[in-house]
Amino acid sequence: MAKTLPTRDRGHLLVAAVLVLRHRTGHPPRPQELAELLGWGDEQTHLVARGLVDFGVLRMHETPFDARLEVVDHRRLDELPEEEGEALQSEVDRFRRTDRERKEKLEQMFSSGEIDERRKRETEALEKQFAEFRKKKSPPPV
Repeated sequence: MAKTLPTRDRGHLLVAAVLVLRHRTGHPPRPQELAELLGWGDEQTHLVARGLVDFGVLRMHETPFDARLEVVDHRRLDELPEEEGEALQSEVDRFRRTDRERKEKLEQMFSSGEIDERRKRETEALEKQFAEFRKKKSPPPV
């Protein structure tokens, strides 16, 4: 079971959005489509969807390139808590904090010139390999 369960209202909203998008498009919706329809952020949508998947309300079909959601048992929505606990908010805060830290790390990598140095080393290695290859290449037949 999920560490944090969404509220009953959020669960009903997400399940209704899944059903509406399934009806409109003819295929199970992606979490991004649900976020757009509901006006939620991606992290909030993923968190609520993951909670509903773990709770047995939704099923997530994941491929290396895509994830889609479909309703499995909507009756379980009535078992969800009425009010949102602090755990859900702390989970969203933790996600935002780690996302911000990751972005700062990437920004630092790009601003420090580390990427340029790595690219320069790789280019030099490729040039060296190409030079060796040209030396080994036999002369054309006469």
